[in-house]
Amino acid sequence: MLTALKAGRDAGRRDAIVVVAEGATDAEGQPITSERLQRVLEAQLGGSVRITVLGHVQRGGAPSAFDRNLGTIMGHAAVETLLSGGADKESLAIGMRGNRAERIPLVESVSRSREVNTLLEAREYGKALEMRGSSFNTALQTMGTLLRALPHPPQPGQRRLRLAILHAGAPAPGMNAAVRAAVRVALDQGHVVLGVRGGYRASPRTTSRRWTG
Repeated sequence: MLTALKAGRDAGRRDAIVVVAEGATDAEGQPITSERLQRVLEAQLGGSVRITVLGHVQRGGAPSAFDRNLGTIMGHAAVETLLSGGADKESLAIGMRGNRAERIPLVESVSRSREVNTLLEAREYGKALEMRGSSFNTALQTMGTLLRALPHPPQPGQRRLRLAILHAGAPAPGMNAAVRAAVRVALDQGHVVLGVRGGYRASPRTTSRRWTG
């Protein structure tokens, strides 16, 4: 963590935010508290470190387009399960596998969750990550890319794509974060990301939107 924060400072970042998960522990199983982090950061990096407990504030944000779509998909799957009688014999949970809504026996879901906790308590972090599935690990890898101060340099001889990301239509919650993630991942993979300026909205009488770069 200190190495990443120092690299960010060297890259020109003036501020940093460290998010502490509830119940987080270090490799020795010792609790990682916000007070402990505050002492370490102030001692190693200098400056003032403030602690903020989000509480219910983090649950009050506007849902993104992905959140809305996911809620609709899983809600529809839950209603379909009830109408089909699929939940009459055993309790079911609705989950996502391979980007599709699936019915999962509640007993299986609880059992796998307990198994993950058991692995964490035994410090078998690699096995615990495998249990969390590919989606969790992909998200974790993407987060690691976003936290890196500078992207990895291109590999010698690799094919470098020239990519541009365009916004079309009305602004949507979460789009800035999505675009930032796409840009950082593309840069980290050695590609070139272009900024497109000079776009304009079509007149109200036009059914499509036209863009210039």
